[in-house]
Amino acid sequence: MTRKTVSIVCFLGAAPSLFAAQIAFDCVTIPANPTARPLDCDDLAHPFYDPLWCTCLKTYLRENVAGDPAAVQQAIIEVVRQPTIGKYVLTVKGGTLELGALSADDEIGQLLIDAPIPGQAERFLLDFQLVVTAGSETEVEFDVIVRRTNATSMSILGYNPMDAAHAGGLTYRGKATSFGVNGGFELIFEYVLADQLPVGATSTGIQTGDLLAPGFSIPVLITFPTIEIYTLPSAKILEVETVVDQLFTDPVNPVQRTFAETLDLATNGPKPPAAPADLVAVAGDAQAALDWADNAEADLQGYNVYRSQTSGGPYAKIAGPVAMSAHTDAGLTNGTTYYYVVRAVNAAGESLDSSQASATPEAPAPAFRRGDANGDGSLDLTDPIFVLGFQFLGGPAPACFDAADADDLGTTLDLTDGIYSLQYQFLGGPAPPAPGPAVCGADPTPSGFPPCVYDPAKC
Repeated sequence: MTRKTVSIVCFLGAAPSLFAAQIAFDCVTIPANPTARPLDCDDLAHPFYDPLWCTCLKTYLRENVAGDPAAVQQAIIEVVRQPTIGKYVLTVKGGTLELGALSADDEIGQLLIDAPIPGQAERFLLDFQLVVTAGSETEVEFDVIVRRTNATSMSILGYNPMDAAHAGGLTYRGKATSFGVNGGFELIFEYVLADQLPVGATSTGIQTGDLLAPGFSIPVLITFPTIEIYTLPSAKILEVETVVDQLFTDPVNPVQRTFAETLDLATNGPKPPAAPADLVAVAGDAQAALDWADNAEADLQGYNVYRSQTSGGPYAKIAGPVAMSAHTDAGLTNGTTYYYVVRAVNAAGESLDSSQASATPEAPAPAFRRGDANGDGSLDLTDPIFVLGFQFLGGPAPACFDAADADDLGTTLDLTDGIYSLQYQFLGGPAPPAPGPAVCGADPTPSGFPPCVYDPAKC
């Protein structure tokens, strides 16, 4: 074929208009005449000097906030009359790549060649997509296919890269492998050899000759993924290793370059933790016991506890950060309702509020012995005499009416309480109801009596 000499910029991942501003192809200087070899390639002191293969690679993040969805972008420069990429291996050492929801035909990456052409209104354009062909939760296979071009580009190439003879645009095949939660991922793609082409195709989307010895230097931008399936780690750095092989490199002695880089994530660091879940508050005597589910964040610093006497707040902080997912709020006023929320804490700050929980502390019900009317600590003949004396002879009132209420009718003391006590003690009648005469305890049934006063020393 006859080909005009142009400078082609190869982009992978986002709108062409954004790349010039976002990506700096400055590791090798492309000369004004793109068909001339860059001088950097022959500078022995230059860090990218290689007598066999002059190339460079720089990695960027399209979004770089720790813990956020992101895409990895790489700027690669392929040099005039030198073989281009035959195999590409990108290893990202951190973050989480989710592959389980992908289906066949999903587009997960892009290779976009987009460059101005001197004297031409239309740009040179080849838009490749990484198209899923099969996969699982841990690995997907994909084809790299030319999906878009234009008449000017086909004129320069001398063929249509998307026709059947050119395998419908198929140029590379690859796979993406996820290493699990925060394990990172590996992306590999390789040039499709002749014996791997679809039936009827005589070439890949880009003919071999155009890849073995391009007539111009080509800056390339690679981005993966182009959909939100990768999340950056919460750590503040990300390690990336890339190995790029020349086309048709010797498998025993490959002509390749390895690039190891460390990327700094955004300085605003990790996100605040999630709001604590399942908060409950249990009332006690002048206190409330709070409990909630543990947060899962590895960088959690504890929890702050907030309280209000108004439902919905405003809340005042009363404790924190506490290490455990529980807290007892003491020194409260019995009979007052208190409202609580909890917030988880890490270096980024506090979470949102948990759901609200409330508690109304109450003094515990007094313990007493049922039937011990005179409060001497035991049930005997003196107790029904005490009750009858109070009822009919003007004797002193019981300090604990509930204890004197031997039959637990709970409304008033009368003759039946004395009779009930005597029958139990001397005629085999039923024992006084709970808590009974043998042990002290709270009254399990409400009554209309005055508050019980019973000497704890008698229990």
